[in-house]
Order: sequence, then C-alpha cells, then structure tokens
Amino acid sequence: MPEAKHFNAEVRGNGFPFCLPKIDVNEVYNGDPDFDDGDPVYVDWITLGGWSKDNGAPAIGAEASKSLSLQNASKLFWNLNGLTGVDDEGVEVYTSVLDLAAGSFVGLTKGGINIDLEGLTPAEKIAIGVEPKDRVCGGFSALMDAPDDFDGVDDPRVEMSVGICEMYDGDVADELNFRGYGLRNDAAIYTAGVGRFPDLQLISLVKYGVGDPPWLPDKTFVGPSGRARAYGELYGIHFLGDYYVDSDVATISIEFTGGGVNATFSGPAGSITMTMKDFTFYTYP
Repeated sequence: MPEAKHFNAEVRGNGFPFCLPKIDVNEVYNGDPDFDDGDPVYVDWITLGGWSKDNGAPAIGAEASKSLSLQNASKLFWNLNGLTGVDDEGVEVYTSVLDLAAGSFVGLTKGGINIDLEGLTPAEKIAIGVEPKDRVCGGFSALMDAPDDFDGVDDPRVEMSVGICEMYDGDVADELNFRGYGLRNDAAIYTAGVGRFPDLQLISLVKYGVGDPPWLPDKTFVGPSGRARAYGELYGIHFLGDYYVDSDVATISIEFTGGGVNATFSGPAGSITMTMKDFTFYTYP
C-alpha cells in the first residue's frame, strides 16, 4: 500500500471539510415528468456500516453500525488510492488499473475542477497532488482506461468518485432517523466496458430507472435491458452493487467475492463480465 504524508485538515465534527448532504431514503418524486407523484426515488439502500433497507441494523447493533459507517466513509474519502476494473468480453479482456500514487490515471477532478493531464508523465501527474492531504478542498475523482481498438466510442474504464452523504430513514431534521453514512449515487466507484457498456458501480443508494420493469425477488430484471443489484462487503466496507446493461438480456447476476465484485450478463450478442477488485488505500508511516 502507498504511504501518505501526515497532515492536519480543518474538518467539521464528522471528519470532513464540508457539510454533507442529507438524504431521506424514503424520498418520493414530486413534479418529475418521468415519474408519478408519490413514486419512491430509491429501490434499495445500505449504509457503509451495513444498515440496510432489507435487514435493518446489522448484528453489531445500531450505534456500532453508525460508527462503522463513519469510519468507512473516512477510509474511502481520505485514503482510497485506486482499484482495478476488468471488462471481460469473452474474446478480448480489457484491464484498467487506477493507481494514484503511481500516476496511473488519465482523468482527475479536484474541487470540482477538471485537471488537464495531456502530455504529463506519471511523476508530473503525482506532483499535481493526489495524496489524502490534497482532498481537503472537497470533491475528488480519478479515472483510468484501457485503450481498445474501436474508434468513436469510449474506452473501458474504472473510476473512483467518493461523495459522502448522511442517510436518514425518514425526516432528515430528526436525528433519530439517522442510519449512517453512505456514498451518493451520483458519486460512485465505477467501471464500464467498451462504449461505457455495460456498467457496474458500488454505491449506497440505487434509484429506480426511467421505464424500469418490476424488479424480481432476486433483485434483477431482464428483457430489452437488464439490471441486478446486491449487498456486499469489501475490505470491511458495506456496498450496494448495481449492474446495468442497456441491451437485450437473457440472464444477469452480480456477486461479491472475497476481494472484489463480479457482474455478468448474457444475451443474443454474447456474454460480458465486469469486475472490480484489488482496492488499495494510503497508509501512514
């Protein structure tokens, strides 16, 4: 694991340098043309400490789960260094290794500003500032791709964009409804295949998609498109995996293993498996 320099950050009581958004997991739509008023926004959720829609507080207890969610949110926001994304298309396998400490990234956003990396060496990229101490200004995301042989479409990629939120099971003004910390669904850990198809993300909240058919009891649906979701734990951190395929799908699945998450679909065009694994975190000497 890469080592980071010690630093002091001007943080709030929750350990982050800014106020976190509060999300009611029971939020409903109102005035959205794509949904009926009163439709639920989220189909599923789990905090980073394991408190979930399906299972409630985990075996460790409510307060311990909240504490663990904060610990894990801090670990992801401050210390995540990178991970590997694999797009296994059957004939071709594309592997993207995102490693900030090694300068292995082709996209970088800091404090909401996209950094121009064109022509920079790995050492020059690192010099821009990618250690935990360089995240005190807020939003931080990075991208690494695996060039393919197709013109005009996006390369397979893996991204880390850690946006933390506070999750409530009810009115966010009532702290009794607080369930823990999570990853916003617009700031996920993400990998995608050729042309950003299909895509797999690790988040804490999954929204209903426009036009989604009813979800099956096994948390999947198939047809003209396919989707699968599952709870899982990696490196002691609880995630909600969300796998989406914008194509005809006959079968679809998602599974957490000891060191990663795998998602596979099959259809008329064949089968593709997406994997995220080998997460690395900064440590301190």
